[in-house]
Parts: sequence; structure tokens; C-alpha cells
Amino acid sequence: MLTPNDIAGKSFAKALNGYNRAEVDEFLDKISEHLEGSIRESDYLKSQVTESEKKLTEYQIQEESLKDALLVAQITSNDMKKKAAEEAKRVVATAETEANKIMKIADTEAEETRARAKADADKNIDQAKHDYKEILNAIEVLKKDYMDFKEKYQYILREQIDVLDRLVVEDELTDV
Repeated sequence: MLTPNDIAGKSFAKALNGYNRAEVDEFLDKISEHLEGSIRESDYLKSQVTESEKKLTEYQIQEESLKDALLVAQITSNDMKKKAAEEAKRVVATAETEANKIMKIADTEAEETRARAKADADKNIDQAKHDYKEILNAIEVLKKDYMDFKEKYQYILREQIDVLDRLVVEDELTDV
């Protein structure tokens, strides 16, 4: 692969009726500068893809944390139900009515806690999925931009080759 330094440092042997050395050097400088800019842009796009992949990983980690939080909430809910049931058994001896009230309160609190935890987890999971889709879309845009850039750059190079080919033909015709 040619580097900008390869192009900028390229020299040609002098020949009778050869190319104008200043024009060739100027053209090589332009190509070198353009290639250097293209390499910088490619590096930038690669860093953007890397950054997007890092964000995706962070969102996946967050999703796992949310799943863990939901599991903890379910375990907590189950623990609260179990404690409420045990309390009800102890209280049954003195006041069965009071035990029923405590069970109802414990069940209601557990359900509300689980419902809130599930709603929060669902909301966070939905947000993470949305962010994930945005990242994937951004990656697709970067890939498309890269392909567009590549096609444009190839087109420019083909055009430059055509110009050089025409110059060679024109020089040969004027030499005759």
C-alpha cells in the first residue's frame, strides 16, 4: 500500500523530452496530501466504530444489571411473602383477624414492589434496546459513508489515470 510519504518522496529519472518535473512533483504532492487526508478520515471513522462498539458493550452490561435487579426484586418479594406467612402463623394464636390483615398488607406491598421493579426494569430494558438500535444504525451509516468515500476515491483515481493516459497520448502526438 502506498503511503503519503511514498508518493511525496517519489522521484523519476530525467529523460529527453520527459515530463515537466515541477508539474509531476506538484501532482505527487497533491496526491500525497489527498491520501493523507483520506487516511486520517478512515482512522477517524474506525475510531467512531470502536466507540460505538464500546457503548454497545456498556448497554449490554446495563441490560444484564437490570435483569439482575429484577431477579433480586423477585427474590425480595418472595422473601417478604415468606416472612409475612411466618408472622401470620405466630399471630394466629392470639388474633387470627390481625394475621389476615398483616398478610394482605405484606402481599400488597410485595406486589407493588415487584410491579414497580418490573416497570422500572422494563423501561430501562426498552431504553437499552432503543440505544442499541441507534448504535447499530450509526454503525450502518458509518459503513455506508465509508463505502461512499471509497467509491468516490476510486472514481477520482480512475479519472486521474485517464488524465495521465491522455497526457501521454497527447505528448506522443506532439512529439511526432
